[in-house]
Amino acid sequence: MARGENSAHGANAEIIVRIRSTLQGPVMATMRQLVPELGHVPADLAYDHTLGSIYLLDRCFQTFREKRDRFRHLLVDAAGNPVVDGSGRLACGRSL
Repeated sequence: MARGENSAHGANAEIIVRIRSTLQGPVMATMRQLVPELGHVPADLAYDHTLGSIYLLDRCFQTFREKRDRFRHLLVDAAGNPVVDGSGRLACGRSL
């Protein structure tokens, strides 16, 4: 791998860690409040439990679409402005 590629790979890895941390932390905390089936799952296991269940994963996506306003504080661009549709870039550089 060339030096520039290593740097790009490292930056991408950092973004992935940040995304995963957000999903495991504040996103799952909100999901546990909104999805009754997750309420009984310990917080530290909720993310893996959800990924292991097509049903729960579908419920989380459905909940996100129906109650997107509950995730508003997480859906911001690099300048901290709200991302209101699927085409806007989030602070992590990804889009919904």
